[in-house]
Amino acid sequence: TLEVPEQIASANGYYVWVCNSAGRFYLSGSDNQAPSKTEDLDYSMQSFIAKVLGGSTLIGNDFEGTFGEKALSIGVPITISTSSSSKEIIGAVILHEKADRYSNLIKDSYIYIAVAAVLAALLSLAVGLIFSSQFSKPIRKISTAVYEMSRGNYDVKVDNLNQPELNTIAESLGSIAVTAKNSVASISKETAQ
Repeated sequence: TLEVPEQIASANGYYVWVCNSAGRFYLSGSDNQAPSKTEDLDYSMQSFIAKVLGGSTLIGNDFEGTFGEKALSIGVPITISTSSSSKEIIGAVILHEKADRYSNLIKDSYIYIAVAAVLAALLSLAVGLIFSSQFSKPIRKISTAVYEMSRGNYDVKVDNLNQPELNTIAESLGSIAVTAKNSVASISKETAQ
């Protein structure tokens, strides 16, 4: 038996299968549910192991039925260097994890994503409120000045609004107020005469 894979498996709740390049499995503990050879598996499992022995690293759910419930499997080839530029595949390690472990991880991920989305929404709402209040204060000042001018109060002045575009509007409004005041004064004078 292979003690190290079994220790890894039992410590983390995984099943570890180790096979050689001929498809023969090494026992890694009493409860790993590994067959003795790949021919004992169904076609999709044999195909998975053949691809791993061909050099591919795979992740899939091909071994679900083996563990009586859904499972995620990861297959990694075992290689050795035969020369400076080539490697030979001498076997494969297939790690199986039951679905309850990774489904809990997925559920936790959804919770974290939901919390992050809510926090992002609240932050953007707060920033939006701050910007809208900063922008609405100068607009209210201009609106109040226009209202006062419509009532005949042409002495209204709008202070510096800290926004170049609105300052231009405030200056124009001030010029209009001066012109309107002079026009009203001139008309009143002519009327009085």
